[in-house]
Amino acid sequence: MSTTPTFDLRHVVRGPEAYVVPKNDGRVVVGATAEEKGFNDDVTAGGLYENLEGGWEVVPGLLDLAVDCTCASFRPASRDNAPVLGPAAPGVVAATGHYRHGVLLTPVTAQEIARYVQTGTLSDWVEPFQPARFDTVSSDIARA
Repeated sequence: MSTTPTFDLRHVVRGPEAYVVPKNDGRVVVGATAEEKGFNDDVTAGGLYENLEGGWEVVPGLLDLAVDCTCASFRPASRDNAPVLGPAAPGVVAATGHYRHGVLLTPVTAQEIARYVQTGTLSDWVEPFQPARFDTVSSDIARA
């Protein structure tokens, strides 16, 4: 859901049920639901209600804004629901699988991937998120 604000919001505000993101053009994005519906991109009334209620809990002035548009998007998730960060193959660097936290993890992801591209190294905390965690004997056999 996107709105045109009547107040000045400068940072992402994250609550237990929703987040509110200010955009450079002055709009505010409120999100987000997580509905397991396959590739159905319908915006449901229930999902819209949940977003508005959750957004209102962290930014009460939100309910006074005009709704500009609504949209549904698909969230890339890995098999273990954790991000995939780091070298995936020669010349390929992964930065995906953030699921519903992509908007919140973008700065630290960009910093780490830029570091890797520039230096060939990653911070220690990235180790459990590297693509190699999915390399197993069974997946090697499946690729053969």
